[in-house]
Amino acid sequence: MHLRVAAVDLSESAIDELKLMIEECRGPAEVFVDIDHSDGSTRRLRLGEEYRVRHTPTLLAELESALPQARALAGASLHDASATAEVASAAAG
Repeated sequence: MHLRVAAVDLSESAIDELKLMIEECRGPAEVFVDIDHSDGSTRRLRLGEEYRVRHTPTLLAELESALPQARALAGASLHDASATAEVASAAAG
């Protein structure tokens, strides 16, 4: 799963919520978080083994709710369970 989010949207509470959601939906899929910075740069983080997830519509809906500014790659919706979603890496803590 790939998530993309602006660095300014990654408050401590958003990161904690993201971490909790990932921990509650463990599965086989790696999680990558792309963080967009105000200078136009992007940093991609690959979360560790303990942050692998199971792709489910529920998880995607929760991610969208927790991080409404999150964007899916290639314009796909976070609600689309088959989409590769993108968000940020601070969830690894």
